[in-house]
Amino acid sequence: MNIPAATLGQIAASAAAALSDDRRATVERAADAGHLDSRVLATLAHAPGRLELFLDFYGSLISASFGDPRLKGVIHRRVGELAELMARHELPRHGELEPPAGLSADALALVRFIDAFAIDHQAIGPEIYDGLREHFSYSEMTELLWAVAIVRASARVGAAIGLPPVGR
Repeated sequence: MNIPAATLGQIAASAAAALSDDRRATVERAADAGHLDSRVLATLAHAPGRLELFLDFYGSLISASFGDPRLKGVIHRRVGELAELMARHELPRHGELEPPAGLSADALALVRFIDAFAIDHQAIGPEIYDGLREHFSYSEMTELLWAVAIVRASARVGAAIGLPPVGR
């Protein structure tokens, strides 16, 4: 469904102009950080209520959430890497991916979760959750689950409309 980037850019600019200052600032922060391509938001421009709901939730991922910006960066980078693997048809259907070298223990547990979620979100093994529990509280794990799901979904929308992976 490759929508021309210029068309999406025009729609995104029009949608951004209709947003409140706070929501527009959220979009700009996310775009500046390489975490969101505003053209993905253009897919919601026809439904301002949905766009606002998405931005309310996504804004909390950018500005608040589980608190550690380092881990937010890990999520965005890894999802971008997985999106590239998926585009090249190199994402395995099962098994494990090789995690990047040099990750801290909490980031490694998070990457293993992100990988398992991407490969088969319904078959995440208990060892993956055990690894998360070593570093995160249950409330942090819930925030991480939502963050990974939303960032992954945004990446998939971008891929479906022909945009390059965000955060790469």
